[in-house]
Amino acid sequence: MPVDIAQDADQDGLSDADESYWNTDFENQDTDGDGFLDGEEVAREILTSGEALAKMREIIKAQGGDASVMSDDLTPGKYKSDIRAPRSGKVNSIHNRNITVICRILGCPTDKKAGMYLATKLDERVDKGDILCTIYSSDPHRLREAVETIKNMPVYSIE
Repeated sequence: MPVDIAQDADQDGLSDADESYWNTDFENQDTDGDGFLDGEEVAREILTSGEALAKMREIIKAQGGDASVMSDDLTPGKYKSDIRAPRSGKVNSIHNRNITVICRILGCPTDKKAGMYLATKLDERVDKGDILCTIYSSDPHRLREAVETIKNMPVYSIE
């Protein structure tokens, strides 16, 4: 019988296999008892240590990009639109496939100024009209098409 390497017995955001790697208890969400889930602590460590940035640069280089790029070097497209919450509630899912479709409509990956800024996190409460995300493009027609598409392919689900 195959082992589910993605299983997370204690629901702390780390798979049981990762718990072993990080030397945390797969039956205890907060191994060290400091009030933070083990998954949150590992994510924070990866980010603050620079390990995540190093991996991102490795991926950028492998894809033929400029691995020395800094976030200050990036400028969004001239045309933008804020996508607002259609109702109040809690964000219960973010639809990655829809994000991919929308970003391609905006011009990604060819248009380096096209993209999406996600302003709202999973499980965050929103009020009707709050900005969920902002989309950018260098082409006003692509932006209009993306805005229309989001109406049928939402980025967020709100319960």
